Amino acid sequence: MPWFIRVANLRMVDGAFISDVHQRDSSNVCVITKELANRLFLHEFPIGKVMKVGYQPFTIVGVIETKVLKRKDSESDTNESTVYVPMSTLRSVF
Repeated sequence: MPWFIRVANLRMVDGAFISDVHQRDSSNVCVITKELANRLFLHEFPIGKVMKVGYQPFTIVGVIETKVLKRKDSESDTNESTVYVPMSTLRSVF
């Protein structure tokens, strides 16, 4: 899904984004923000680590830069806890 990275203006820090293979296979993989990786794993390398989203285990395949999003209706909103999973997995698991 490289197109999503461009459209959402995301920057990969480590690893890779969700692939077409992950999407096709409904893989339990995820991409998280750098801020979330730092909070969950301190100074450890997060790629390959497993985290739970709800009750489901997901393997971290990538880390994106944390962005601060400015909105008209609020002073600021951050995406520091954003977790991306394949849409096919989202449909089948949640």
